[in-house]
Amino acid sequence: GDTLTVQATAAGDSDVQVNTSDLSVATAEYADGVLTITLVAEGTATITLTKGESSAEVAVTVTAD
Repeated sequence: GDTLTVQATAAGDSDVQVNTSDLSVATAEYADGVLTITLVAEGTATITLTKGESSAEVAVTVTAD
């Protein structure tokens, strides 16, 4: 599927964990300050980034052209 990249900054030494609510819609990876989202199929998913006690969410909606 198509790929989106999002620049994200996370200070400190702990690792950033990435979880996707629906892997059949989108997958996500975080490395070197870049969140890469791969679109798989139509639908909605929430990508959650967690670092220590902090977290952020990205809502993803995939639609056909």
